[in-house]
Amino acid sequence: MLLYSAELAELETIRRAVTRANWGTDTLPNLQPVVTENWTGTVTFKSSYPALASRVDLLSCPVRRGAYQYIHLVHPTTSNGKCVVLHAGHHDHYYSAAGFGMDVMCVALATAGFTVLGAQMPTMGFNIDGITIPIAGEDFTFLSGMSHNFDLAEDDGMKCLRLFLDPTFAAINYAVETLGFPYVDMTGISGGGWTTDWVAALHPYVRRSAPTFGSLPFPLRDDDNNELGDWEQFEERPFWRELESFSLGTEETLYALGACGYTPNGHAKRRLQLLGAFEFVFPIDDRRTEVAAYNEAIQDVVGADRTDVWIDENTVNHDYTAESAAVVIDFFNE
Repeated sequence: MLLYSAELAELETIRRAVTRANWGTDTLPNLQPVVTENWTGTVTFKSSYPALASRVDLLSCPVRRGAYQYIHLVHPTTSNGKCVVLHAGHHDHYYSAAGFGMDVMCVALATAGFTVLGAQMPTMGFNIDGITIPIAGEDFTFLSGMSHNFDLAEDDGMKCLRLFLDPTFAAINYAVETLGFPYVDMTGISGGGWTTDWVAALHPYVRRSAPTFGSLPFPLRDDDNNELGDWEQFEERPFWRELESFSLGTEETLYALGACGYTPNGHAKRRLQLLGAFEFVFPIDDRRTEVAAYNEAIQDVVGADRTDVWIDENTVNHDYTAESAAVVIDFFNE
């Protein structure tokens, strides 16, 4: 059912306002990566799982002021015709040692035939080398401080939200415009879940998003339990400002934007938030009522079929499991 309300119209206005505040126009720039096909670096998903991947391409994606970040494009041996961004957040790689969470998720996607865009946060995984941005006339290497503290860049006037989103935007543009996918779905763990919510909220071609253990609304975070998140999640970041006026709350508005509207070719945007009852970063066992309340509030705006929450009752780890990977794949296959 096509929903229309004043609140939905206001969400679209907010989406444009966020884009304008950080990119300077109401629409995102058409960023594109430099592609190295059949990349044979020291370690790739194909070298680890030759039966699951026909090749891996290296996408060098533009960031800011001439810098770039890497994203790996994994072509499955047998394609199901769908493409997924898998964002590892602050994990080392989009796949890891056999049996660990990122590996479980990436192997499950490739086995199911998804083309995978494997991404990480700035300075993590394959992005450790080569990310140097001039700050006030000097080269600033992010490794000179905390791996994800960009105070110097922010103080120099940089729109730092772009450091986290532009590489994935470029990879999605390539998947749609060059590879011909009609849309892209996205999931990510931890900071990758946070990135998933922002990308789904702003990029028109993201159809379904499944952020995993990525964030909670600001009022639900426990300061004493180290739940404020990393630098980019702090409430004082300027890129939250355009979201603050909406009735749902700041972070809840971001969630709603990922489940609001349609892709350019008519696919409804939908969101499934994966949370853990007992996982150690954002455990919600004692906050189930509050989680249900904000989920219902978002559903009241975007529609009950557009967004939902799934709770992992079993894991204590901040990572994908075989169970959560199956939930994500089922959601993308609907």
